[in-house]
Amino acid sequence: MARACGVVMPQTRLFEIDTPKGRRGLFAVRRFDRPEHSETLHVHTVSGLRHIHHHDHGFSYEVVVDTLLRMTGNFREVDQLFRRAAFNVLAGNCDEHSKNFAFLMSADGQWSQSPACNLTPSPGPARRGTHVASLNGTPAPTLSDLQAFGAG
Repeated sequence: MARACGVVMPQTRLFEIDTPKGRRGLFAVRRFDRPEHSETLHVHTVSGLRHIHHHDHGFSYEVVVDTLLRMTGNFREVDQLFRRAAFNVLAGNCDEHSKNFAFLMSADGQWSQSPACNLTPSPGPARRGTHVASLNGTPAPTLSDLQAFGAG
């Protein structure tokens, strides 16, 4: 669903394996920090860059935008972040903590936003249905909050 919404994601696939308890379905995600035939890329999460514990209150998409612009200087990457925010809000993924937003450094030293990961619907901390990352000042963003965030 996220890929269909234009969210950049690593390669994924579903497959089954035989186990002593029968067939089991698995979901695999290709590591985005280890491109084929390349050295490992440097990765920094927003959590590490901003010294934010991934369970801290006060984390927001606005913090991610600020970090993104400081790291990449690329306003076009904000569009991708908006797509992620919209997907998370509309798909019910409330677990968008500061370790789920990261940046990759290329071989020439340029930073870019990492592909999205951990996009599974989740009720969030303590199963309250509120988002870890607030949006437009609220941990329970609405469509109006998404629109205000997108306009900002």
